[in-house]
Amino acid sequence: MNVGIITKEKLKMKAVEKVENGFLPNRSQMIDIVSPVLIGKDSEEARFEAMEGAKSICSQYVRMSDKIKMYGGAFHVPKLCHTLTKEKGKKIYMSTSEMINSGLFNDPKMSGNTLPTDWQTLWDALRIDISIRKNAQDVIRQNFYNVINNPNASKVINVTELFPYAFEFVENNGEGQAVNQGETRAGQTETVEHFLYATGFTRTLLSELYDNSFDPEKVSEGVLIAYNAKRDDASISPILNFSYAGVSGSQTPADTAGSGRQEKLYNTLENAIDHLGRRRDPITDRQIAAMDLSILCAPEDARHIQRVVNGFTGPSVGGQDEPKNLPPIPEITSIVAYDGETIRGRVKDISYTGVTLGKAYLVKKNRYMNISVKRGLTLESDIRPDVSTLAREKRSWYYAEGQQTTGIQYFVQEITLPAYTPAPS
Repeated sequence: MNVGIITKEKLKMKAVEKVENGFLPNRSQMIDIVSPVLIGKDSEEARFEAMEGAKSICSQYVRMSDKIKMYGGAFHVPKLCHTLTKEKGKKIYMSTSEMINSGLFNDPKMSGNTLPTDWQTLWDALRIDISIRKNAQDVIRQNFYNVINNPNASKVINVTELFPYAFEFVENNGEGQAVNQGETRAGQTETVEHFLYATGFTRTLLSELYDNSFDPEKVSEGVLIAYNAKRDDASISPILNFSYAGVSGSQTPADTAGSGRQEKLYNTLENAIDHLGRRRDPITDRQIAAMDLSILCAPEDARHIQRVVNGFTGPSVGGQDEPKNLPPIPEITSIVAYDGETIRGRVKDISYTGVTLGKAYLVKKNRYMNISVKRGLTLESDIRPDVSTLAREKRSWYYAEGQQTTGIQYFVQEITLPAYTPAPS
């Protein structure tokens, strides 16, 4: 048995490797770019309704060709530049990156959108680049929640809309007997509300004149860091902040009977599994099957937990000559280290809290912890200069999600880990 540790850093490394190896998402995974609709919408409801009516400005057909792999990104693939082709009277091929660096999109004629084809080239490159980066990297939360694409959802839905349909095959005589019909599942009356999350970027006149380092790929990378950080925080913080003291049997104290720190940790985890397995499903009233469990913890604790979950041999009362063999713990199949995120800015820093050292959360994935994705990451772009602010171009990114967290009080076991003092360095 070899249970690894899932960390944000490992997920990022895998994503970089996938991109470098030419990973391309399929069409259903592509982000959308839409015309501006959120400006001037003051309320959450108004913004939600505006999002519903947003008009896509993406090309109907975007070629995800091997040239993207060959040139190292969609921004570097040579394309026909329609603006210069018209000016020079001959075909001019340039990459989107070269068009940006040459100041092509700063031209007043381009700002007036008289030649939209080159803008379409820029939008397509942005769309492909963000889509590749977005889909290459997983997030932490999917280890604990079911993520459900729900594009037709209303702002507030009944949680039963997230459940699968129930069917049963029964014998049929094949001579006109009515076919047994499937049905939606009932049993829960709570609702899930979707919320809109957004961020934006304005390229100013000063940036256009003097910022030679402006790079839309770097902007996309920063957006995706924020996108992943916010989604993880929105789903993990309810687990960390839940009041387990108010739920009987949901807390496991640190073991004190073991002969060493690793054995104490081993016993604590075994106790937590037993405690979780004695709790009951709120609908079926059956005991929870404490198998295929994930454990959420701080990175330092994750290293220690990994060692004992995979089994180890430790000294018994008889000493090293009579070791105690402690087998692996197969019920725990994933260890997730989460230390939050810090995004450094020029004016302010953004911080998301991770798991407290010495605490851990044993989670059984369940049907009461769901994320409803109304809209995935969407880019709203406005290329018209604003004479009142001298803004040259504005972009906003948004997504809309809602989540059900009811299962936390039934399927999450809070664990206090045994204290230890590392040897002096």
